Amino acid sequence: MLEKHPNRKKDKYNPYTLTITEGHYYLSFKDGRGKQQNIEIDEMLYQTFDRFELEDISHLNRVSRHIEHSELTDETLNDRAFYKYCFREHRIRADT
Repeated sequence: MLEKHPNRKKDKYNPYTLTITEGHYYLSFKDGRGKQQNIEIDEMLYQTFDRFELEDISHLNRVSRHIEHSELTDETLNDRAFYKYCFREHRIRADT
């Protein structure tokens, strides 16, 4: 029986997958030549990698919730500002 962590988000820089098969713990990844490698690891190492994955997921969630993902230019920041700044180019065009 192969047990994976279903629906876990993964960072693109996280190249490994953790699985449990019949009570044995495995770490799977592609090596430098693109060949899939499966290594049996002990439970303590499995739990360490599992904790790293959970910390990565927590970080990804923080980034997606709290970090600005829109384009921040002078114009978009000015649109949000309480006191609007009038750009010099706009004033020159308005005067002519």
